[in-house]
Amino acid sequence: MTSTASTGAAMRVEAVDVQAEARKILEHVSLEVAKGTLVGLLGPNGSGKTTLLRAMAGFLRPSSGTVFYESRDLRDLSSQQAAQAIARIPQNTNLDFSFTAREVVLMGRHPHIGRFDMESARDESIAREAMERVGVAELAERSVDTLSGGERQLVLVARALAQEPRLLLLDEPTASLDIAHQVQVMGLVTSLVAQGTTAVAALHDLSLAATYCSYIVLLSHGRVVAQGPVDQVLTSANIEWVFNVQATVQRNLVSSRLTITPCALAPQRSERVHVIGGGGSGADLMATLWRAGYQVTTGVISTGDSDCAVANALNLESVTGGSFAPINDANHERNVQLVHAADAVVLADVAVGMSNIRNLEAAASARRLVIVDGPAFEQRDYTGGKAGALYRDLLKRGRLINRPDMLNAVEGVLKEQPVG
Repeated sequence: MTSTASTGAAMRVEAVDVQAEARKILEHVSLEVAKGTLVGLLGPNGSGKTTLLRAMAGFLRPSSGTVFYESRDLRDLSSQQAAQAIARIPQNTNLDFSFTAREVVLMGRHPHIGRFDMESARDESIAREAMERVGVAELAERSVDTLSGGERQLVLVARALAQEPRLLLLDEPTASLDIAHQVQVMGLVTSLVAQGTTAVAALHDLSLAATYCSYIVLLSHGRVVAQGPVDQVLTSANIEWVFNVQATVQRNLVSSRLTITPCALAPQRSERVHVIGGGGSGADLMATLWRAGYQVTTGVISTGDSDCAVANALNLESVTGGSFAPINDANHERNVQLVHAADAVVLADVAVGMSNIRNLEAAASARRLVIVDGPAFEQRDYTGGKAGALYRDLLKRGRLINRPDMLNAVEGVLKEQPVG
């Protein structure tokens, strides 16, 4: 029984398995590539990205499942039909023969040339334009075996463009390129997509994928573990789960795209530390504690401030509320629960108004309390003195410290008997 792909899809992969000997390389993989999009295929080495691209190109027949190109089973297309529609740029291509770069790019025209025909003036023109677009026109008469790895990769990109595909499959297209050529190639792919080409690119650079792709498919051990818009898939939790590395995920203020920064895995500790801050007062405290391996929580913080941005980037459990809105009962109760669950609480030198005064009330139930000193509290009290009484009570039961001493202070209070 053959099903059909949805009309808006350039390609659909339906329950595909690929098996080599006794090992499954792909297991029940399903995804849909919408027309006119750039899809990023991400995953660790050995996750099945290259195998999936080969199956999507028709070079590899799945053990089970179906690959559709538009509305047709890919197996129903002749090799020439498939090559006219789909171009693949592999990781490694044997170019050991002394072809010139121009001859290699002209190979992209072969699906459009009759079996016994020679390249026409139009084919030559298309190849020349492809080389100019990629920036390798000056290499046209150079033998490819004299080119650097990056130059060869650019020639392969030009060959794929000369093929005039409607679907472009790229396997690590920027792996051998310097940063300038990475931007050039991905910008070129983006411009092709804007003109109606569909592209799927297997990439290792997560930030590059976040910058240029509109949709992400995340693979692990031959399975799709997440797929969807970039913001939904490239989360700290997903990255740690798939790549076994912690990473901060932040939005670039200039491009508004996500930036992913891998972090060295800190030694994981069982102790929980809750940070009470806001307005940026807790950002560096959270990051310092997180790097030290503590299980960090925070709240109540406003959704728009930098404390919230850091908490989201580090994938911390947090309690958030609206900017300048008083802390509601539900958020206060959850904040108190996190304070009770924490082995230590750090109160930042935050300004206190009527909107966040309940954070001081929550801090009062801490078992071990570290208070970060800063400007005189009277200068930070915007409650007409109401918060001052709460703060003085906290000083009687907490340890007042300077900000640079915070980590040592937390270590110290954790050795003490908890209050209450």
